[in-house]
Amino acid sequence: MSEKTRFFNMLNGEKFMAPENACRGCWMHENKEKLAPELEPVYEDENIMICQDMEWPIPAFYIATVKKHISSVADIEPAVAGRLFEMIAHTRRGMRELFGIEKAQLYHEEKLKAAHVHFWLLPLYGDVMEKHNIFPKVYEGNVKDYIDLFNYQETKEKIMFCNQKMRAYLKDK
Repeated sequence: MSEKTRFFNMLNGEKFMAPENACRGCWMHENKEKLAPELEPVYEDENIMICQDMEWPIPAFYIATVKKHISSVADIEPAVAGRLFEMIAHTRRGMRELFGIEKAQLYHEEKLKAAHVHFWLLPLYGDVMEKHNIFPKVYEGNVKDYIDLFNYQETKEKIMFCNQKMRAYLKDK
C-alpha cells in the first residue's frame, strides 16, 4: 500500500509533496535547501526560528516556531517558551520601528493533524484594509480575505527588503 501524501504550497507558487502526516514546521527544518530565498530565517537559534510565512506573500508576515516537534503550547519547556515570546516581542517591535507597521495580529492554532507549535505575526496594512473594507478579525472570518489580497510577484522584493532589515535588527537580540 502506498503512503498518502499532501502538498505544501509556497508563497512563490511552488508546491512540495510530503507524507500526509508530515507537519509543516518539521518539513521546513528538514528541507531548508528547497525553500525560496524569501524563507531564509530572520532569526534562528538552537530552539526557535522566525521567518517569512511560508505560504502567504505579505511583507513582514512572520512565523515564529519551535524547532523541536511539539504540537501544543502546553508542552513547550518554560525556558524555550520564554525565549520564543521574547523574540516574538522583538520581532513585533522591529515591524513597528523598521516598517511603520502600527498594528499586527498574533495568531496561534493547534491543528488536529500534523500540528507543530507556531505563531503568526500578521501585519495589518491600513491602506490595504481600508481600500478593500476588510478589518481582519478571527470571529468574522475575513482574515483569509485580507491575506488573499497579496500577490507574490508584487511583493517579493518588499519581502526580501523586510527580511534583510529584520535580520539585522534581530541579530544581537
